Amino acid sequence: EKMHSGTIRWRMLFDGMIGRGKVSRNADNKERGALTHSERPTVSHIPYISIIVPVYNSEAYLPDLFSSLENQTFEDYEVIFVDDGSTDRSLSLLESFFQRDPRVSIIHQENAGGASARNRGIDHAKGELMICIDSDDTLSPVLLEHMALPFENSDVGMVISYIDTYYEDTGEYRSMPWAVNVDLATNTPFPPASAIDLFRDVIGYIGNKMIRRSIIEKHNLRFQTIRSHDDLSFVYATMAASPKIVILDEELYHYRRRSNGSSITDTTMIDLYECAFVALYDLKSKLIAMNIWADFSQMFTNYALYMCKWKVDIAPGNKADEIRRHLRDEWFRKLDLLGFPRSYYLHSEEFSFIGETLDYENQNARKEEILRLNNEVKKLKTQNNRIRSSHSFRVGHMLTAIPRALRRIANK
Repeated sequence: EKMHSGTIRWRMLFDGMIGRGKVSRNADNKERGALTHSERPTVSHIPYISIIVPVYNSEAYLPDLFSSLENQTFEDYEVIFVDDGSTDRSLSLLESFFQRDPRVSIIHQENAGGASARNRGIDHAKGELMICIDSDDTLSPVLLEHMALPFENSDVGMVISYIDTYYEDTGEYRSMPWAVNVDLATNTPFPPASAIDLFRDVIGYIGNKMIRRSIIEKHNLRFQTIRSHDDLSFVYATMAASPKIVILDEELYHYRRRSNGSSITDTTMIDLYECAFVALYDLKSKLIAMNIWADFSQMFTNYALYMCKWKVDIAPGNKADEIRRHLRDEWFRKLDLLGFPRSYYLHSEEFSFIGETLDYENQNARKEEILRLNNEVKKLKTQNNRIRSSHSFRVGHMLTAIPRALRRIANK
């Protein structure tokens, strides 16, 4: 595992957490500063961290997840698995894990989607901190340890780690630099409103984010039950509601990319593009309800435009036209993306996208008219060539040769 470059910085915090019994250090692992399990928490113990895992037909991946949980160097946690109506052996595997680890609990529900399952887990969570992970992903052994440390600062409401991708067909790990902008400050708390493009700089994915649970309870924040982008508004609303956030420069979360190129949480399905706009509208509503819209309105506008343009860019021709029409006729105004001075828009390509989309029908009409005229010219040329090659045209051309010659002489 890659070690966090700021680990030394947190050494005094390690000692403080050890003193409160939250972690214990194994003397054999002093060199890398690793922490290992000591006594299991008792049933009545209130855990420091709640881990919420929605599960749907994940039997092939649960053993790897179990191992990464058991190998955590931070021991004071609970795991809440929410079985979302699995039809494979997932529930049986969960029950086996439950039998061997008292920190595990299982909730079963009829299939209702990952967002509903996470919300059920949140309702049962007891920890001061919370993290939601996907059942096909795995964690660095030090994820809980390192992500919990910055919360010793009471202003910190969210801690974000870098992510890498695990490709199961090759067994290799690759960095995901686009998931968190590496130019953002790391290992130090900062107010989220101070990074003007933060929503764009940090992917709205839940797995690599640990949250102070009191923030989401204060504002009653929950995941949207939509088919795609169900974590977008929750992540960014929680981020914005945090007095300060911390980004750790270590790849602690391992996102699995399956051999067929998919993941349980793929959200780029073209036909579900409107879910992104619904999620953005929900985020806007949350920011307004929390009375922080003024601090984040510009950040929201630029991120929303980025998402709108991305949805058009990845769509094939006819679908892209459909998305543009919906943006022009409804979503640009509903999301409040229009009418600002040029300086308000942080990226020229998104500013240009507004004009292109609003004028899209006229552009198409002009293109269609030009195409129609070009086709007419082609037809006339074809007819002209056909006439000139006919027998009657050649005879008439010969009979009029002398009069045409005399006319040319007269014109001189």
